[in-house]
Amino acid sequence: MYTFETSRVVYPSQNLRCERNRLSHTDAHNAMSRPGAAVLASRRCGVYVVDVEKEVGNALPSKYRPVGWGTNKFSAELWLRRAVEHHPWRVYDPLQADVVLLSANFSLYCRAGKSFTGRAVWKGLVQLLGHPAGSGRDCHDCKPLPAFRNGTAKFITLTNNECKAPWTGAVRPKDIFQVTDQKPGGFGVLAPFVVSRPAWLTGSSPLGAPGVPRRVPWDERKLLFFLGHVPKLYIEPTRHRIWSQVRRLPQVTALSGTLNCSVGQFSACRQLDVLSDEQLRTYCHDFCREHAEEGAMVKRHEEPGMRKWRKAADGSSQPVEKPVHMRCKSRSSLKRYCKSHKHVNFTAELPDMAAAARKLPQREYFDMAMGHRFCLAAPGDFVSTPKITEFVALGAAGGCLPVMVIKGKPKSTLPYTRWLDWCKIAVLVSEQTARTDMAGVLARLEAIGQEEAAAMRQRLQDVRNAFVWRPPAADPVAQPSAADYLLAEGCVMARRFRAEAAGLKPPSVRPKPPDPVSCMM
Repeated sequence: MYTFETSRVVYPSQNLRCERNRLSHTDAHNAMSRPGAAVLASRRCGVYVVDVEKEVGNALPSKYRPVGWGTNKFSAELWLRRAVEHHPWRVYDPLQADVVLLSANFSLYCRAGKSFTGRAVWKGLVQLLGHPAGSGRDCHDCKPLPAFRNGTAKFITLTNNECKAPWTGAVRPKDIFQVTDQKPGGFGVLAPFVVSRPAWLTGSSPLGAPGVPRRVPWDERKLLFFLGHVPKLYIEPTRHRIWSQVRRLPQVTALSGTLNCSVGQFSACRQLDVLSDEQLRTYCHDFCREHAEEGAMVKRHEEPGMRKWRKAADGSSQPVEKPVHMRCKSRSSLKRYCKSHKHVNFTAELPDMAAAARKLPQREYFDMAMGHRFCLAAPGDFVSTPKITEFVALGAAGGCLPVMVIKGKPKSTLPYTRWLDWCKIAVLVSEQTARTDMAGVLARLEAIGQEEAAAMRQRLQDVRNAFVWRPPAADPVAQPSAADYLLAEGCVMARRFRAEAAGLKPPSVRPKPPDPVSCMM
């Protein structure tokens, strides 16, 4: 059983130095023993919670909440709020707080199309904290929050990178940091995307339970599994470049339900000058019809906040069905986008795109992933991807081991780089290498034998709890999940911020793991 220490004093210089030295010693001892639970145990602090919506008096009505939000990849703030509710680290005295969790629903506002609500809640929040709120309606009924100790950091959770932050156009106070999914910067905390099901993947049920995919022997597995959305090439070409290199290799499975639409439709570039006006209106339909219809269905039935609803005869709300209209790009815009497709050999690739355009049900997807030695995650529309989390969990569960294609700095996309040695749990590949030398990547994977793979899998099992999301356990330190590790990350950042505010050198984690760049191909 781990023991915890937490200082409950106002931190003058010498006390802060003592705490910094104690933490460095504890981190060094525990990081060398067990990389997962020990690291978590060494980082306890007092967490004070502010229910922002309640304090501001501006909450999103339940009817606008997307169906299945609890399992959405951007729902980290919901899981953090659940985790801290009865957490042993929670404190109720603001003067005992080492870090303040500002609990709101900013990602939910964005997903529901209620950005105005998000901005209003943000404005009320900064007023509560005593900061200038900028232009707009004042929160006249808001009561100021209790005073915290000087240098106490506050954290908000906003992992939906598809929308603008509510503070866009305003200044975010220096003591408010973000739990985000990419490019944390400063004192921000990088969170793994939410992966909360199925139960066998998150460790909530044993691998021998019904419905768990069969673990295929190592010698019977194909080498590499590469599946997922392929963005349009003027957004991000990396996934297409990878796919085009491996698409016909027998040891690789390369599938994408969107590739035929996102890239294939631009085969019209070959005939741009001879397409009639009628053809310009329809050239994309054969490539994108299924994708467009599926997207419309998802928006109608899973995100009611973004759709119009009507009252049915029985009094229930039903979505208003709208026809799906596909608009192909005009001649002028198509000509502009064709520049991004000059390297594509459509004559050779179009048949393969059609063959790869498969959308796998979840069960088939996991069955297929368990039948491969490695799974490859690459940047798509954004630099980070939920497959980073998913493949860590799959590797720990006996499935494919993770291969991560990194765009930019690893610390912008890989969680926990301060204490986690990514070189021991994954194969890391630079974006440039993946775009140009997948043959070299495959040769590296071929060289990894069963013994090395078993060691990697054991290390993945040691850290899986830091990535998967589960309902709060009775003892969240003995049985932690990602939310508990993020609280610990917030504690570390809060200590660093308080130290710098006091003009002291921030405490550091020792021993530091190798920089992921050191093992990147």
